[in-house]
Amino acid sequence: TTTDKKDKLTDGQAEVRTVLEDFTKCSHSHLWKLMMSFYDRKGPDSWSQGIVPHFITCNTYIAKSYAQILHGFIRDCYRPNSKIKLVDTEPLYIIELGAGSGKFSYFMLKALEEMQDVCDFPFSNMKFIMTDFTEANFKFWQNHSALKRYFESGHLDAGIFNAVTDTSITLWKSGVVLRQGSCVNPIIIVANYLFDTLYHDIFQVDGGVLKEGLVSVGSKHPEEPDPLHPDIIGRLDNQYKYIPIDTSYYSDEEGDEKHLQRILNWNLQYFQNSTNGASILVPIGAIRALRHLGTFSNNRALVISGDKGNNNPEQFSGLMDPHIAVHGSFSLMVNYHAIGAWFTSRGGFALHNPQEEASLKVSTFMLTPEYFFEGPDEVAPDMYLGSSLPQLDKSRYQHFPHLLRAFTDFVDQFGPNDFFVLQKSLKEDLANPASSHGGVHSEAQRLGSRCVLQVPGHAAGSDSHMWSEAAQRPVQRHPATVGQLLHPGHRQGHRLRDRQVLLRHSRLRVGPQVLQGVHCRSRGAPCDFPQSGIVLLQPGAARISSAPLQEGLEHECGV
Repeated sequence: TTTDKKDKLTDGQAEVRTVLEDFTKCSHSHLWKLMMSFYDRKGPDSWSQGIVPHFITCNTYIAKSYAQILHGFIRDCYRPNSKIKLVDTEPLYIIELGAGSGKFSYFMLKALEEMQDVCDFPFSNMKFIMTDFTEANFKFWQNHSALKRYFESGHLDAGIFNAVTDTSITLWKSGVVLRQGSCVNPIIIVANYLFDTLYHDIFQVDGGVLKEGLVSVGSKHPEEPDPLHPDIIGRLDNQYKYIPIDTSYYSDEEGDEKHLQRILNWNLQYFQNSTNGASILVPIGAIRALRHLGTFSNNRALVISGDKGNNNPEQFSGLMDPHIAVHGSFSLMVNYHAIGAWFTSRGGFALHNPQEEASLKVSTFMLTPEYFFEGPDEVAPDMYLGSSLPQLDKSRYQHFPHLLRAFTDFVDQFGPNDFFVLQKSLKEDLANPASSHGGVHSEAQRLGSRCVLQVPGHAAGSDSHMWSEAAQRPVQRHPATVGQLLHPGHRQGHRLRDRQVLLRHSRLRVGPQVLQGVHCRSRGAPCDFPQSGIVLLQPGAARISSAPLQEGLEHECGV
């Protein structure tokens, strides 16, 4: 490390900055060593102590949503004219990258177990694989009582796996080694809150010129005797500079060079005439991980990923340095558009949730061998540019109607981010009754004494005991009155308005009853909120009180 002085003066003296690394390519920078050091040293405490946020990706609703997407894919594989076939007698590996505390793994495996009577593929041959790069997390899973049953039955296994660099996974219980060509069936890859912490490269399109962003990693402290200490993340002081490059930037990517060049070509063409320019992150770490895993099954994989990020390129407009969010560790916004373009260039397709300003963006991708859907002469080079790219996706995902339906129902219409926003808002409103709206609140409070939203698997209060309590007591009271759900003045109105499906939980508990599939939709038009009134969910009924409904609104309730 070295020390330099900034030009900026504070109280007549120059600020001191410790230089941990001079300007270098972002994906090669010291940032990622700090990242790995944080998780390696903190281990499961990263989640148990609330250092890293995780409820949004570790609850029963997101787990059931992902299980439904997988179920849709399986149904498509059993169609007579399916482009991808499954072999019942061979394992179907579901590999979770960065499993962390293991909470999501437990919930999704339990959801798949509950669906086994309606799933075409035998649950006995589903193998859920938890992976992470830290020994501490691995040992935590091995000793967790809630996971023991699944480990012993063979439905669950685990392995240490560095998603960016490793090319095989040795499974702890079975001893099986997953490597290139080892899987007969396509693999299922799940990655939540992971891609935002893997290597990224920085680019800008400035005045029609593509530029690479180089980063110098530094600290605000005058000295850093341990350059890998995780606390440095909280005092990062990085500097950036940008140099012109061409789109053949990636030259050593194991055959992926042309696909990465297509991503850069797409962005250069899209922003070439922009007066504002563009700032673009390429999640090269995520792409490398997906490339390595794809070789296990001869480039046949279904990928489901939830993270904070963007899939609309308009979000990249403007020239700015990348924002690094610090939350104990750190993360960057995931460019899901670039990841989707990589899948499409490789021969597959992407399904993106169009919801903007979401805390969690969920996308689903299909990896296939190149020219799986079309012949080499059927895809012209310009089909990977501009508006042709989503059209290419559409022509391919039409071969998977059940997958598309499941993604629409459980991500687009009411997805994991909607559930998180709803849960958070209801919890906040109950904790701050003065912020509610007059008579509506009083009615909701009256309801609150006997009508409480219960989210299976989520314990009320803090998460200080990790997820063991939630795992062993699957239904806990969540302190939120449902009566406040759809009040038009409620802060969540703008997020849930004009949604085709307002509620579609696989299991909501109201008092002693279980509401199955409660939802609200319109015929051929967006479903809008009532002009006034609230939705009251009560045992045995769901109704709109004092609410003039939009014409054509249809209510469907099942209890």
